[in-house]
Amino acid sequence: MKLGALKGIIGAVAPSLGTALAGPLGGTAANAISAVLGCKPDAKSISTAMSSATPEQLAEIKKAELDFEAQMKKLDVDIFNLETA
Repeated sequence: MKLGALKGIIGAVAPSLGTALAGPLGGTAANAISAVLGCKPDAKSISTAMSSATPEQLAEIKKAELDFEAQMKKLDVDIFNLETA
């Protein structure tokens, strides 16, 4: 699966993590998502796991996004600016 398609799938649930996947923080975002889904932090594994994700896992991804956003704010990192830079 292409990264852009995965970004869209994740972005529907967790926009910040979806955006981060395509940028320099992609590894961090992939690790957060894969930890929730119990898969490897690569695009194919995440995509496969997302196709059968439970509502509980989707809620956990949203929680992971909130944690990620808080961490980025603490570090004064604007992920949306990084994507367009």
